[in-house]
Amino acid sequence: MRSGFLSLELPEPVEPEPYAGSGRALRIVAELSDSWGHSGPAPAGRTVRARSAYSGGLSR
Repeated sequence: MRSGFLSLELPEPVEPEPYAGSGRALRIVAELSDSWGHSGPAPAGRTVRARSAYSGGLSR
């Protein structure tokens, strides 16, 4: 369901077509985070948040 340019659908990771130009962002967030969620839709759009418990060090 769409209202103007604002999508009223909740975001969910999807499996994009191999050569699709979009559709990978939420899958990447879901794979790299311990948990994630969203707020919205709102007039300004949605906010996606993620939590990651990174315990490794940086290698040089």
